[in-house]
Formats: sequence, structure tokens, C-alpha cells
Amino acid sequence: MDFTGELPNSIGQLEYLEELHLSDCNLFGTIPTSLGNLTRLRTLSLSRNNINNGQFPSSIGHLKNLEYLYLFHCNFSGTIPRLLTNLTRLTVLNISYNNFEGPIPQFFSNFSQLLTIDFSNNQLTGLIPSSSPSSLFHLVNLAELDLSSNNLSDTVELDTFAKLEYLKYLDLSNSGLSLTTTNSTPSSFRNIWKLRLSSCNINKIPEFLKTPTESLRMLDLSNNHLNEELNPLCNLRSLEYLDLSNNQFGGLIPTCLGNFSELLTVLNLQSNNFSGTIPETFGYASLLQELDISNNGLQGNVPIAESPTLPSSFSHNFKFKFDGFGWEAVLMGYGCGVLLGLLIGSYIIRRKEEWLVRIFGVKMRQHRKRSKKVWKKKAPTKDSLLQKTDMSPCDVAENLIPKTASKETCLNELIEALNKAKESTKLKTEKEAKNKKLSSKAAKKYSHVWMQMIGGLSKEK
Repeated sequence: MDFTGELPNSIGQLEYLEELHLSDCNLFGTIPTSLGNLTRLRTLSLSRNNINNGQFPSSIGHLKNLEYLYLFHCNFSGTIPRLLTNLTRLTVLNISYNNFEGPIPQFFSNFSQLLTIDFSNNQLTGLIPSSSPSSLFHLVNLAELDLSSNNLSDTVELDTFAKLEYLKYLDLSNSGLSLTTTNSTPSSFRNIWKLRLSSCNINKIPEFLKTPTESLRMLDLSNNHLNEELNPLCNLRSLEYLDLSNNQFGGLIPTCLGNFSELLTVLNLQSNNFSGTIPETFGYASLLQELDISNNGLQGNVPIAESPTLPSSFSHNFKFKFDGFGWEAVLMGYGCGVLLGLLIGSYIIRRKEEWLVRIFGVKMRQHRKRSKKVWKKKAPTKDSLLQKTDMSPCDVAENLIPKTASKETCLNELIEALNKAKESTKLKTEKEAKNKKLSSKAAKKYSHVWMQMIGGLSKEK
């Protein structure tokens, strides 16, 4: 629904309202204070609107039964307001893609039910307090935490986040944090499902990633300073997404990375120091959709299973990059070549360029001359037609007499032709009568028919 205007003050009269979804409604202007009258409201979504002139609506602090608050892409600025501490029943707090600045607040002691925090894509700065009882590390039920794309400036031990034992999703990519893994233990992050740690200045693969786990589906360690052996990561059999690009990994690519054939769909190893050949196991990754191994020192052929163009075991939307060239570029090249050929051929045939005529024109004229000579040799004559005694007199006349001749000329030609036909027919009938032992009576009868036709035509003349 497109309101294209301000939220009316009468919204506060809906005192029994429990859910209000106004995302993408082109709202602008001030949020009315009457919104705070909706004390039964459990869900509020005002995302993707340019509201309240960039100021966080104070009326939201009165919605004490609120459980789900979605305010992303609202162009809010300033610091994260403390009035949120009144919303003690919150389970989801999403204020991403705004212009909030300053440090992450320490007012989380009352949010015992909070499950999801998304502060990503803001301008938050400073440290992350870890010792205070009001810090976010004491949210014992927190399952999702996203602090990515901010300007934080802290150095934090990664295992500090492992205190959140129910954490399933953690994204610290481009947050400004520098993570250390010296105290990492194999038992950390037992329930983690998605882990995104891109651009976190990590120098060592955390220990918990070297132990078998069935829960981890997504792992992003790109843009760090890792240069270890990758074989320990082969224990992560449940991975669907693995991004190790822009690191310092070297040597041969472990063949075990191609053994994630059951689930792995994206594998990104670009911009490292890998050498040697691509493991054959990559050709049998049944669900692999994107493979990027460009900007390495790899040599040899791309492993292909059963198909001369693309591995048939790969899915239909497979994307491949090898030293900067992907299958998309190859297919585009073939397509453009075919199209260009068709256009040139069409232009030549339509324009009949002189060089084409010079090459083929003489041969075409010679072919036409030979055709005329053959036709002249095979053109019918009176004698040849008369030899075909199975033709009727009308057929003979039609083939011999010109259409432009006069009536008298036509009759003379016809009589002459019939006389010759009579002689030829007589000889043939006599021969056939002799061979087939026909009676002389039948032969005379057949000859008599011809005589009557000639006599009739002579009278007409």
C-alpha cells in the first residue's frame, strides 16, 4: 500500500492493534506521538521510509509489549536511544542501514528475551564492553548478532563471543574489529550456523573450525592474513558456503575441499598463492554452483566430469572463474561471433558486392550457357515426336505447331504430321499384329480410323 504522506494522528485510536506493518510505504514527516497509545502492539515495522526527519520516534519507547521492532533503512541518525531500555520484551531489534553513530550502548541487562540484534551498516565507533553486566555479551539467549560494516576500533578475542552459547549467526565482517584467536578452544561455538569474519585481521584459523561439526553451513574468512594448511577445514562436512579469498594460503589446493559434494554450493579461493593443478575432485562436486580460483598460480586443465563443456554433475547455473576468465565470457564470445557472422552474411547477400560477383558471376553465366546447350540438344523435333507412336495426333500437333502460326499453316503442318504418323503407325500396327498374331481385320480397322481423321481435316481445308 502506498500512503505517500504522513502517518495520521488517528493511528493512536487503534488501541487493540497488535501488529503494524508499514514498510516500503513512502512515508515521510513526523511520527505522531499517538503511536505510543498502541500499548498492545507486539510487532512494529516502519522500514524503508524517510520518517521523523532522521530522529528516532520517542513514542516507540511507550510500546512496552513490543516484541519485534524493524526500523532498518529509515535514515535515522544520532546515537542509539536509551528509550529502548523500556522495551524489555523485545526479541528482535533491527536498526540496520541507518546513520547511528557513537559506541554500542550498555543497556542490555533488561533484555533477557532478546534473540536477534542487527546493528549492521551504521557508523558505530569505539569499543565493545565485555566486563559490564549490561554489555551485549550477557544476553544469554542471543541467537543472531550482526555488527558488520561499522567503524568499531576494538581488538577482541573471538572466544568472547562464544560466551553466547546459543549463538547461531555471527557477522563481524568489515566492522573495524580486530579478532584474535589465541585462546580459541575446540568446544567454542557449538551451535554456530553462519560465521562471517571477513576483514577482521585474523592471523590464525580458530581451533573450533578444525574439529568436526555438523552445524556450520556458512564460513567466510576472506580478506584476512591466513597462511596455514587448509586440511583441518576438511572436517567441516556440512558447509554450503566457503569463502577463503584474499588471504595468503599457498601450496596445493587440498583435494578434500572437493569432497564437500553433498552440500557445498559456493567455493571462493581467489587471490591466494595456490599452485599446482586443480584437484580432480572438484569435477564431481554435485551441487557446486560457484567456483572462483582466479588470481592464483594454478596450472593445467580444469577437471571435467562426463561433459566436454561443463561438468554435467554441476548444476545448470554453475559459475566458474579461473584466472579471470569465466564460462560467462566464453559463452558471450561464442554468441557474439555467431551474431556477427549472420549479420555479415546477410549484408553480403543483400548488397551483392562486386567482389562476390567477380568470383562467382562467371561460373554462374557458364552454367547457364551449358544449360542452354543441353536444352537445344534435347529439344523435340518432328521426327522425334513422330517416332513416339504412342502419342495421339493432338499431342503431336500441340508440340510441333507454333502458337503464333496462321490457321492455314497449322492445318498444313497437322496434315503433314498426321500422314507421317499414319505411316509410322501402320508399320507399328503391322509389326504388332504379326508378333501378337492379331487378325488382319483388327489392323485394317485401326488404319481406317486414321484415314477418316485425315479425310475430315482435308475437307475442312
